[in-house]
Amino acid sequence: MEALECIKTRKSIRRFLDKEVSKDLVTEIIQSALRAPSYKNSQPWNITVVSGETREKLSQMLLFLLDKNVSPSSEIKEPEWPDFINDRIRANAKKRNEKFGISPTDQDALKRSKIANFNFYGAPVVIFISQPKSLGEWSILDAGMFIQNILLGFHAAGLGAVPQAYLTDYAFEVKKFLQIPISQKLILGISAGYPDNKSIMNEFISDRVYLSETLTWKD
Repeated sequence: MEALECIKTRKSIRRFLDKEVSKDLVTEIIQSALRAPSYKNSQPWNITVVSGETREKLSQMLLFLLDKNVSPSSEIKEPEWPDFINDRIRANAKKRNEKFGISPTDQDALKRSKIANFNFYGAPVVIFISQPKSLGEWSILDAGMFIQNILLGFHAAGLGAVPQAYLTDYAFEVKKFLQIPISQKLILGISAGYPDNKSIMNEFISDRVYLSETLTWKD
């Protein structure tokens, strides 16, 4: 797939086929993603791949914590969005809810969304990205570029993936379960596999702002 076409056509996949992905292919995609740039070539990321029985048990644990209303332990704070970004977020949520027939007054919609996240949308492979807690903003930026490479890599290989902040809701418990050192900060989870192209869940495509709204060009 041509590079610009890959960037333009990538989207988040939220329903996967019950089809195994080979470890060799996942390894190849992550190996390629390692070419991401990073500040001073620091490469500040650690990768934990989950599949098979471990994936099932992790899902069960997350669903149990949600059911028991355990307080989240995310290590990355929700941003304080300025108004113009809040407007984008609300517009995207409205469009998504209309697509899936979700009422704005549906009190259970958020919980159903979290359940779907903690089931990894049916994906057979889950990838967790972490880095030492001592690192700062440059390293978060580096992790983001590495994560984008992973997402594009799965898309280019004919698969799909979705970045999931919700998978860090119970960061302490996830790290303990996966034996990720407590000194690591859990950055993000990514579910990946073969997309179910017949599912309405994969028809939704979020909007992007017009380039003129965000670009300043000075000659």
